[in-house]
Amino acid sequence: EGQSLNGGNNRTNAMRQSLAAYEPQTAGQRVVHAQVIESFSDFAVARRARLTGVIAAIPNVLWYAVLIGAAINILLIVLLRMRFLPHFVLGTITSFFLGVILFVIVTLDRPLRGDAALQPEPLRLLWNSSMIWDEPQN
Repeated sequence: EGQSLNGGNNRTNAMRQSLAAYEPQTAGQRVVHAQVIESFSDFAVARRARLTGVIAAIPNVLWYAVLIGAAINILLIVLLRMRFLPHFVLGTITSFFLGVILFVIVTLDRPLRGDAALQPEPLRLLWNSSMIWDEPQN
């Protein structure tokens, strides 16, 4: 839906503060703590990339380049001097190709929204497998 909620930021900051405040006592704890901090850093980078994808879009200047290129291509085909049938076939193939390319660009312009968007099922499965407890609730 193009919305980014702040609850995740609050949780991430709380985890970051807890990791920063922890003081390992033994060499083993220092190794584990370093690995946890590295894993948390990877998580933060992936989260930032996902949240950036919510608002990411193709810049307008690229849209202009695609549309101008398509118009020039169609104009060049119209200017060709040939019989009707080969001209029709060549124009149809080129128009189909341009249409498919434009369709793909429009569809992938917003990768996290719409019918062709990345689906949240892998994230839900991860949440259910790691964040929901198997123990029965009393």
